[in-house]
Amino acid sequence: MGIDLLDLAFRLERQFGVRVSPDQFSKLAMRNDPPDIRVGDLFDLLRGEVPRFGILDLELDAHSLWPIYQRAISDALGVDLDEVTNDKGLIHDLGAT
Repeated sequence: MGIDLLDLAFRLERQFGVRVSPDQFSKLAMRNDPPDIRVGDLFDLLRGEVPRFGILDLELDAHSLWPIYQRAISDALGVDLDEVTNDKGLIHDLGAT
């Protein structure tokens, strides 16, 4: 896992109180050809982890979580917020290393 993805994992952990392991990143990447992590796939994983860890007091739906998630990716990768869409790849489209 590159430095950008590691930074993103730490940001997600701080923002949402969940841990996304390097193994989970690898599994997401291997779903695509060429290997890449789709923004939407990582979001779905994150949404599944939030209730399990029970860190957030509020019940947040996808619509509420998306701007927080989108900002974390934008900040970690130094890309415009508008570029962070479900279909983008973190590596090939958004330049994560």
